[in-house]
Amino acid sequence: MELNFKMIIVIVFLMILVVLLVIIFRAMKDALVNNEWPGNVSKCPDYWMEDMSSDDIICSNEKNIGIDTCPKDVNMSTYIYNSKILATSDCAKAQWARSCDLTWDGVTNKKNVCT
Repeated sequence: MELNFKMIIVIVFLMILVVLLVIIFRAMKDALVNNEWPGNVSKCPDYWMEDMSSDDIICSNEKNIGIDTCPKDVNMSTYIYNSKILATSDCAKAQWARSCDLTWDGVTNKKNVCT
């Protein structure tokens, strides 16, 4: 059985294509496995406003979301919840947000945030 030139080119092209697809698949799989979700976590809970006029992280609840007994303005750089400063502990952020009935994408829905 004699293969003509065009058939050889097609076979070589398909082999190269398969190799490239395997390499791309493995690279994408490794990139997805090694990344935390979400990549960018906000400094304030969802729908809160961040005051950028100072060096501290000050968050304001301008839409009155959550429980009324929780503070409306929080300095995340100094606010302590469960003996931890909120700006430095994702676990404290999650516990505080849940106690105030707030959502915080990347914090309150993160698996194993307190382990």
